[in-house]
Amino acid sequence: MAQTRKQKRETFFQKHPSCYICGDIAREIDHMPPRILFLRKEAPVDYEFPVCHRCNHNTSKDEQAAAFLFYQESTDIKNDIDENKRIKKLIDGIKNNNPELVNELTAHSSVVFQKKTFRETFGENGDILRHQGYYMAFLGKECQHVMFTFAYKMLHAIYYKITGIRFSGYIFCRIADLKNEKEFHIIKDITESMKYKEDVIHRFKSQQNFFYKYNISLENDAFSLSLFFGGQFIILLYGFFKKFINGKLPHLIEKMRNEKIFKHITFEECILKKE
Repeated sequence: MAQTRKQKRETFFQKHPSCYICGDIAREIDHMPPRILFLRKEAPVDYEFPVCHRCNHNTSKDEQAAAFLFYQESTDIKNDIDENKRIKKLIDGIKNNNPELVNELTAHSSVVFQKKTFRETFGENGDILRHQGYYMAFLGKECQHVMFTFAYKMLHAIYYKITGIRFSGYIFCRIADLKNEKEFHIIKDITESMKYKEDVIHRFKSQQNFFYKYNISLENDAFSLSLFFGGQFIILLYGFFKKFINGKLPHLIEKMRNEKIFKHITFEECILKKE
């Protein structure tokens, strides 16, 4: 006999009683990546996680803003009335909830600025992409906070999905802009410094705008994650357990901190800041 929605929730929380981010009692179900990021909210299945009220609702406005930053208009929805209404509602919500973000983006939203930037970045293909509805975002202070919070939750979500346990440790993040070649050399140097005995690679693709891969050491002391959304940004994340910090490559951690190659993102910044 098929379970009712209530029974499914009860079964879910029996299997997953604790918040996947902080470890408190889970009362709600979090979708990561959130459905709002996807066209017509057609998000990938089996990406539901147990979450407490604080970790879920304190980040809802940031997820709304992240959806705006990652959203890429496709030619096949130009006549989709419902989807266009949803996007308009999303934009109106951001204007009300995050005017700082709107102000940052407005400074770079002129047609002339976008045209110049696309041509400098993509050459002769720049005009084609721009006419297809693509928009190039720029990471000001508020944009960075939105994306770091989103990245923080995604690392916890993917790690929980892979291992079935909550990640607890230090998280470092870099938002790599695809139009900046210099960043790739920095990221390459850091990535090659990580030596695992064996790597597990997983790839997932949905609607051509969500893709990730991860590496996890057999000793479970370090975890890396690369996230791809839309067409401009790559989010690189490293999660280190305390035993890794204390026993292996401490110079790498200091290099990340001192040279600001990666930003150390914390629970306090991403979750408690909104209280």
